[in-house]
Order: sequence, then structure tokens, then C-alpha cells
Amino acid sequence: MTKSDEYRASAQECERMAGIATNPADKITWLQMAAHWLRLIPSSRPSDSEKFDAREKAEGTHQPRSEAKN
Repeated sequence: MTKSDEYRASAQECERMAGIATNPADKITWLQMAAHWLRLIPSSRPSDSEKFDAREKAEGTHQPRSEAKN
């Protein structure tokens, strides 16, 4: 797991805690902590491969599904 993955996981945990917080101030604090974790992730330009993978995930390949069974 990369540092960026760890930071994302920590941010997700903070968001989860914000979702169950009953005190509005606590909720805000958890969301602020999530934002801080996400800011630790270096912003880099995605590679062509990463762009392709993201687009494929979002839009699919538009190819018919295979009838083959694994």
C-alpha cells in the first residue's frame, strides 16, 4: 500500500466517522480531518494509462459481454 493509499484510507475513515457523529461540531472536525488527509496526497498529472483506466471504469469498453465462462 502506498502512502497515498494510506492517506485515502484515513480520509475515508474520517468521512465514515463524520457520518455517524451526532454532534455537529464533531462532524465538522471529522470532515476537516478528512480534507487534511487528502491534501497530503501529492497532486501529479495522471499518466496516459491512468487516464485510460479511469475512462474505461467510468464509461466501460462498449464491447459486448463475452459468453465464455471462466
